Amino acid sequence: MEYTKALNAAGSLAFHETDYPAARALLEQSLALSRALDDRRCIALALNNLGGVAIEQGNLLAARALYEESLGLLRELGDRHVAAGVLGNLAMVAHDCGDLGGARALAEESLALSRELGDQGRVADALNTLGNIACDLGDLETARTLAQESLAIGRELGDRDCIATSLKNLGVVAFLRGKLDDADSLYREAMGIRLELGDRLGIARTLERAAALAAARGDSLAAARTWGAADRVREEIGSPSPPNEQSHNEGYVTTARATVGDECDAFDRAWRQGREMPLNEAIELAFGATVARR
Repeated sequence: MEYTKALNAAGSLAFHETDYPAARALLEQSLALSRALDDRRCIALALNNLGGVAIEQGNLLAARALYEESLGLLRELGDRHVAAGVLGNLAMVAHDCGDLGGARALAEESLALSRELGDQGRVADALNTLGNIACDLGDLETARTLAQESLAIGRELGDRDCIATSLKNLGVVAFLRGKLDDADSLYREAMGIRLELGDRLGIARTLERAAALAAARGDSLAAARTWGAADRVREEIGSPSPPNEQSHNEGYVTTARATVGDECDAFDRAWRQGREMPLNEAIELAFGATVARR
């Protein structure tokens, strides 16, 4: 039993280091051994963690199945604390698939249970998900309020990942409201934290937001380079954009490319340059040398 826990812990560590193939291999070993021992709690934990790997590797159907099996076991065991987190994970899958109604119902269930249990970390996670849903529905004021509430909890807990996520979400709201300088400041702070954490997926996501910001400011070629850099990071870690993010990014890319007009080749060249650029140079292009040196 201790070995299954060790495998699960090692898999979780590899996941946080964005080494998804290693994480999957370790977690699948943990799951197989847990099933052999009929240790239902360890089975549920391994399934939940494998769901996280599946999300980041772009396999949302597998992620949903893994999370649903995990949630069923946790409910049988009466483990409400972990179940609250799995509900939140299922909400993220639904959101990534564009099922905003299903995502909201799951996130609200996770939020209510987390509040009942006094689990502030999971409260913050659910608030961020609900804020993203509100943003996609065009309710920017609600999205801003929810992200601010999550940010306050993250700062209170000292949870750097939560802080960075909330800052990025607030940046998106500012961007959509046309407050580009505010969005830049929020993305800049979020990127600094992602660099401190060594979170390559978080870095890629923040670069994508910075690229859209550069395009909105009229610098389509800088935007192309930044998108190219983000594209390479995602390729390196094996984490494609989920459908909802792809839709947003493709819209911004299409608009930026159109502004270049007859110089589309220049846009493509800039994209290739971004893919070939050292990551610190791409971050410096997007945010300046002060952030890139962190």
